[in-house]
Amino acid sequence: MLFRYKCKVVFTTGGPASAHLIGVMIRFFKSVRLICELQDPLTGKDIGRKRSIKFLVYFEKILLKNSNKVVYVTKSAANYVKNRYDNIKANVEGIYPGSKKFLKIDDFSISKVDDKLNIIHLGTLYSTRNLYTLIEAIDGLILEKKIEKNSIRILNLGEIYGDIKKHHLSKDYIEYKSIVSRQEAISIASNFDVSLLVQHTDDRSNNTIPYKTYDYINIASPILALTNNLELSQLLSNNGHLCVDINDIDGIQNSLLSLIKNYKKYSNNVKDFSIDIVKQTQKILD
Repeated sequence: MLFRYKCKVVFTTGGPASAHLIGVMIRFFKSVRLICELQDPLTGKDIGRKRSIKFLVYFEKILLKNSNKVVYVTKSAANYVKNRYDNIKANVEGIYPGSKKFLKIDDFSISKVDDKLNIIHLGTLYSTRNLYTLIEAIDGLILEKKIEKNSIRILNLGEIYGDIKKHHLSKDYIEYKSIVSRQEAISIASNFDVSLLVQHTDDRSNNTIPYKTYDYINIASPILALTNNLELSQLLSNNGHLCVDINDIDGIQNSLLSLIKNYKKYSNNVKDFSIDIVKQTQKILD
């Protein structure tokens, strides 16, 4: 395809390294402009298994020497790489990708329909990305009689793996449905009061932003973000959303109480902002 269509630019994207490896291989056969977008950093704290870490470091060096441009989805990840390696030939940038808008703002209402706080999380729960601290916070509020048992409902729309599933679904206020198409998931989420964002409790989340963040932003209902990333927290809190450290039980409790007691205030405080996927893609390809 490269020779048939006389490509001058090759763009690779994805979390796994395979697409970027192919991009580097292409440059050995033909002189093209290679732009690589890494959805997650290849290296960093708690990233990769013991057997793969050395390979990922080695491959990252190759990528930075043989690409014209390497794009990370956070500024912090780009800065981490710039400070880690010497003699980088590629132009390294941090660019928020944004996401397609599947819904018009008039297609749904973010007004509460009952006294219950309806929360939705899109995506899988596994390993260190789970609801343990959120559950501890909710159980504490119920035990202290600060909220009623039926004050909160949480739907996880996506798979739950391992022992986490049994633990989470033992709670009356947590429901689970298998994964659906992205467009359908966003449509369902638009009918909930709050979009829940959960990061890993270990350090792998320090330089990442989950892609669903941009879908949540487009939905425009309040986001409760349990974060482990200062850059993500600032991005969301600056635009009216609630962010709290995922390990801060007291902070999670205070955020939940605030949403239950003052939901209208928080829904009104959400700023109408979006990260335009077309403009951001142009930045990546420039």
